Amino acid sequence: KHSTSIQEESTQAMATTEHRLCSCSEPPRLNLTDILLQQLSCKGDNENRPHQQQQQQRLQQQKLLRSTLQRYGWTVIDIDLTENEAVTTLLQHAYPRLFPETKKNKNMNQHWKALLHKVFQPKSPHDEEEAPPEGIYRQAESGSAQQGVVEPKESWEVQRKNQPNNKNIKNEQHILYDWMDLMHQVAISLRRAIGLPDKLLLMDDDEDDQEQQPQQPQQQQQPQHSRQEQDPLDLLRAFYYHPVPRTSHILGSNEHTDWGSFTVVWQDDEGGLETYCHACQKWNPVRPTWNDKSIDHDGDATFSSSLTTTTTTTISFVAHLSDMTSLAMGLANDNDNNDHSELPSRLSRTWPSPRHRVVSPEQRPRASLVYFAYPPPSLSMANIAQALSTKHKQQEEEEEEEEEEEDETKTPEHHEIPWSDYYLLRNQAETMPTNDKNGDENKDPAKLQFSKLLHQPLQQVVMDKWNQVQRTNY
Repeated sequence: KHSTSIQEESTQAMATTEHRLCSCSEPPRLNLTDILLQQLSCKGDNENRPHQQQQQQRLQQQKLLRSTLQRYGWTVIDIDLTENEAVTTLLQHAYPRLFPETKKNKNMNQHWKALLHKVFQPKSPHDEEEAPPEGIYRQAESGSAQQGVVEPKESWEVQRKNQPNNKNIKNEQHILYDWMDLMHQVAISLRRAIGLPDKLLLMDDDEDDQEQQPQQPQQQQQPQHSRQEQDPLDLLRAFYYHPVPRTSHILGSNEHTDWGSFTVVWQDDEGGLETYCHACQKWNPVRPTWNDKSIDHDGDATFSSSLTTTTTTTISFVAHLSDMTSLAMGLANDNDNNDHSELPSRLSRTWPSPRHRVVSPEQRPRASLVYFAYPPPSLSMANIAQALSTKHKQQEEEEEEEEEEEDETKTPEHHEIPWSDYYLLRNQAETMPTNDKNGDENKDPAKLQFSKLLHQPLQQVVMDKWNQVQRTNY
């Protein structure tokens, strides 16, 4: 089941696994209901801050979340619709099609699954003109260039820059913009819960104007950009995976890491999402969180069968870091080279961008929503890393002090991540991987690629990657 490329890379990139933390177990879940409530009700208004007790709870929550992402790179975010009546009211008002009052106290996940299946129902020709503005439909995709196998899935893609003003359009595909906006709010809530600065890794709702962009270091001031160059790069992809025989070993999505800052995923009860543990060199299922199905694609009991599932009134998202966040945080922690003129052989003291894939369903179709968030397009990786440096190092020092107080003999654990882990730094158009460094780390193609894009505006970086992976659509 493991691809040849992973087995080769595990030998080349890591002679041992001592620099990688095991991520086979399920990470702790995080309830972001109260932070999302604040986000929806005041859009981050600083005058509406939580009281002291809530602030203390959030600091504890932040510590747990940071330690979770440090090991796993991902977590499960719960939004409990019964925890606070105000949350349900706000969601019903902002997204009436996703949270209809008639479905109150019902299984909202089943409602979402039904809505998503309708998005992919065949349409008559006269419905084509009602497709979502600038939406892209793909009947199937060619998948990894290395695999050369068609991925058996349909997809719709919509971009946040094309968000329509009219939310009353009845066409099924237009509901994708509702999901995209909600998952954008979840991503903002996650960034706030982590305690990372705003306007760096995400374009918040108030960042449409250039005046809202973060102040960049004087020595790396970027030129003024047009309004088009300030449009967010964020996008939502809705997937409909067709069943295939398990014996075919055809993946719904081949192994990869995501390029951007954060990824937020909602998957139905069919499961299929898997993450890779580099330390143990094995795939582990990310189980559906809203039923009691037992999913075990590799034939072993990776997780306990007593896994706690959510209630029917809880919406759960899988949220994980992506390459740009992991790379920027790694650079921010490189104390010996603040100007990034010399890159380390590996990134240490950073949080991983988890490698993942989707196993095709065997009996019933699988539906999922994936929101890809990106930093502001005019910034570069160097801009972000430098702005993160002070804030992130301060948080790291505080965490280390707390660890020393709790256990003076305890040594903080961190991954050491090779550059080749990041698919952002790979040529995904190549039919064969080129990760052999021949013993010379200065010839590492992934490291060389990062040095090339370090100071490029991220819009150019992302456009180059999209051109790289625009393989055949079926």
